[in-house]
Amino acid sequence: MGAVDIVKQSIKYPFENKKVWLIIGVLFLLGVILEELTEFFEGNLLYHAFKIIYFIGSLFVSGYEVSVVHHGVKGLDDTPDFTFKEQIIDGFKSTMFYFIYFFFPLIIGVVVAYLLGVFSNAHKASVLLSSSPVLQHMIDNGAFLISSNYAKIAMIVPHGILINLAIGIIVTVIIAFIAFLVFTLFALIGHIVGEEHGFKKGFNIKFVSKKLKNIGWSLILSWYIMMIILIVVLLIIRSLVQMIPEVGPYLAALIITSYLFMMTFRSVGLVYHEEETDIDE
Repeated sequence: MGAVDIVKQSIKYPFENKKVWLIIGVLFLLGVILEELTEFFEGNLLYHAFKIIYFIGSLFVSGYEVSVVHHGVKGLDDTPDFTFKEQIIDGFKSTMFYFIYFFFPLIIGVVVAYLLGVFSNAHKASVLLSSSPVLQHMIDNGAFLISSNYAKIAMIVPHGILINLAIGIIVTVIIAFIAFLVFTLFALIGHIVGEEHGFKKGFNIKFVSKKLKNIGWSLILSWYIMMIILIVVLLIIRSLVQMIPEVGPYLAALIITSYLFMMTFRSVGLVYHEEETDIDE
């Protein structure tokens, strides 16, 4: 199956399983309502209760994500059953796995920022700005915007520091973003590897790379690019729906977030399904 076919099947998957799509949508809808309730009851005993319910629900949804992926890996067309206890456990393991994986792009971003002098230049600029009573007064009163006060900053902070700081931030963001995309791909495939070959194996970059090679780098990259574009488009649509007064956030969670969930993880399972050769350690 080619990348286009995988994406097409993934797009159709929620429509072919409308009942489960609705159930997942209701879960995301409840998540939005719980978030609002926690804000409303902040400082109250109910605040902690809603936080706990929200956390357990998030673990359950993450666990069902694992089930959706595995159904795709096996090439099954139906949706997995809901097994509350098992999927909460899977959700906890999945959350820990992604937390560890996405820690690496963060470290890369911090290291790059340090090497490019972002922290040192920001500190120098901060010290110089804090010595200006006028600017400090504006900052304290929330009336300071860098975009509209750049001339005042340039009068206090040397031009070289500002240029180096700007370049450092831009390069850091670009490198961190690329690292995020790379580690996201490895995390998605590594997560399946971890489920099949043991948790630690999912972090074995060499082993995961062999799995990716077995699937085919051309297939992986074309699929990944198409999925990124599709997800970005859907996120933009979701943002527009969320702007609808009163009901926007609820509609977005019920329909679009749930669709993204089912479509994305079905796609991950299907692309891994193309990996047919077992790799020895």
